[in-house]
Amino acid sequence: MRAPRFLVPDVPDFGLVALPETESHHATKVLRLKVGESIELFDGVGYVGTGVIVELGRRDVTVQVSQKRFAPYDHFGRLTLAVALPKGDRQRGTIEKLTELGADRLVPLETNFSVAEVNDRNANRLDRYAIEACKQSRRNRLVQIDPSMNTTNFCREIRTVLQAGIRTWVLHPPDTQCRFDSVPVLSTQFLTKPLAGVIFAIGPEGGFSDSEIASMMEAGAGLLSLGDRILRVETAVAVACTLGSLWVGQSRASQSSEGPLIGS
Repeated sequence: MRAPRFLVPDVPDFGLVALPETESHHATKVLRLKVGESIELFDGVGYVGTGVIVELGRRDVTVQVSQKRFAPYDHFGRLTLAVALPKGDRQRGTIEKLTELGADRLVPLETNFSVAEVNDRNANRLDRYAIEACKQSRRNRLVQIDPSMNTTNFCREIRTVLQAGIRTWVLHPPDTQCRFDSVPVLSTQFLTKPLAGVIFAIGPEGGFSDSEIASMMEAGAGLLSLGDRILRVETAVAVACTLGSLWVGQSRASQSSEGPLIGS
């Protein structure tokens, strides 16, 4: 059975560390762990350690750490998703998918047809979803969740990152009323090395408006079609993250590899 995982502010190289109160409560009251049981600790910035519970207190759990390593299991800042988030529980599914599949950064988009808003009242909920997904997926660096961004500011970012060789693709289905043509994903040419970085922009259920698409294309983004079917936001996020893994490589070390990758 896989050892349970807990988030701590810092993973020591060796020695004792106390779990935060909320993590201690989960360990003792929910999982009912005992002294002598093995667990994993991760710090949210890429380090993970293995240890054994040595003491159970009323409000804290003390762990003896025996090993520490750097294993973030993400894309080292090269994979960003800008998403007009859905409502309710579907936000959890969206955060889970992009966390599990290694997206480094989420930019919640405010669009003409957005149905949900990310603000100070609910941003903590998204962070909690990301932490839970890290625990489940064995990812050790948390996804960066930015404040909401409107499309005007997002277009500024598209222009800025383009100068650094980072491409932005707006996911948009073909054969819609939009006056712009999207490129089928299978027609994008093959590259001999990974991209410096990629941003995928995913609109709400109603899609991006024509004016929003025009602004993003003028800023340097391309339109990309994932097929003839209309995908829900969570599904589009999963497909985009999978494409991103191919286009930028799985880790920093993969930047030196020479396998063929789909790109533009």
